[in-house]
Amino acid sequence: MDRLHSHLRRWGNSLGLVIPSPVIQKEGLEEGSPVVITIQPEEQPTAAAVFGILPPTKKTTTEMLAEADRELWPDG
Repeated sequence: MDRLHSHLRRWGNSLGLVIPSPVIQKEGLEEGSPVVITIQPEEQPTAAAVFGILPPTKKTTTEMLAEADRELWPDG
């Protein structure tokens, strides 16, 4: 079974789901084939999920910027 990401499209007064040809061929589907669809809206990832949770710091923004300046321009 494939995991399929798709978008719903208007089909008259209803919404339809397009199943790509490679999935149809792989699964041996044809018109009238019974399928089961589980509805699960795709969630947007949080910043913590994308970047991880950073440990707390006691440095001020000014201190962090000064440290970055020293690392990027040591002779400056």
